[in-house]
Amino acid sequence: MGRAKDALASAISILNQNQKAKEMVEAMPKVVCFELEGEKPFYVVVEGEQLNLTDAISGEPDIIVSGDADEVAKIARREREITHPIAEGKISITKGKLSQMIVFDRMLTFQGRKKTVTSK
Repeated sequence: MGRAKDALASAISILNQNQKAKEMVEAMPKVVCFELEGEKPFYVVVEGEQLNLTDAISGEPDIIVSGDADEVAKIARREREITHPIAEGKISITKGKLSQMIVFDRMLTFQGRKKTVTSK
């Protein structure tokens, strides 16, 4: 796995055990595709109250996130919020709406880790 996929796998494992995160899953887009530099595309899929990481889907994703894998890994580990690397042009939402990704970003706060957001 790549850096971003590893970090998201770890986060998803924690989120799937958190009741507050499960309640937020309803507001999440059903399929998020990550097309990141240096990594093969992968997907976060909502199935019921669970998030799953997969390498393939049938159909089209609701959102496509592209750009720097390290930045996505930092977001997953709560070292940054999603809006900073987007504003800096390090990642972009090439399909779908930023507001939907902000829901996922907020859900990541339920990992129970100390949030250390940096601007760089």
